[in-house]
Amino acid sequence: MKVEGSGGSGGGIIGGEVWSLHGITSKNIGSARSTTTTLVAGLDPDVFDRLQRLTQAARQADTLLKNLTKSLGLSSLSPEAVRDAVARNPPKKNVILHYVKKASQLEEAKKKHVEQKNVLATEIQDASRNASIDVPEIAHARVSMRIGNEITQTRDDLQNVRFYIDPKDEKPGVLMMDLSGAPPPGEAPAKEEGEAEASPSDNTEKAPPEEATPSDSDAESES
Repeated sequence: MKVEGSGGSGGGIIGGEVWSLHGITSKNIGSARSTTTTLVAGLDPDVFDRLQRLTQAARQADTLLKNLTKSLGLSSLSPEAVRDAVARNPPKKNVILHYVKKASQLEEAKKKHVEQKNVLATEIQDASRNASIDVPEIAHARVSMRIGNEITQTRDDLQNVRFYIDPKDEKPGVLMMDLSGAPPPGEAPAKEEGEAEASPSDNTEKAPPEEATPSDSDAESES
């Protein structure tokens, strides 16, 4: 997706959320006064929603499991721990075994949700390897970005920069490079011997999921 314009602060994306399954090119992103600009590349909103639901389901199952085992006085659901709990309170054997069964079901549900979430996260990572966010002019501070599973936020104003992820997974997080020497969008950067890449920690910082993770439907803001 390419965003151009001549209004606002020279044209670009200012405020709101912008999603693109492939990549984003915008003359400018954010502004000196905006604190709510979020860009998402390499991720479909529906797929992200599925990932969020699986994550929430796994957390809920884990919380219920912990509460139930604590109320039963169990350190785990191992046969030894269950036998010890029954031995401590024989009159409540049937009640204990009933809730142990429910706890086992919760444990299986949690495991299933986590497995599905991990599979989906891997699919997202694979699909976003060549996605990037290109900003020929200014990427203002406090812009939140997500490329696939990786989240970051600009700490300072940056100029003529590409944000991307390592297609070979050798470096974690969102990386940066000077857009002047970058290959066309969708192509992995060619690394020459002795060439140094900008560290993602130099001018960006990993943002907490609640700050950098979009939660609404696809929204675009142009000026």
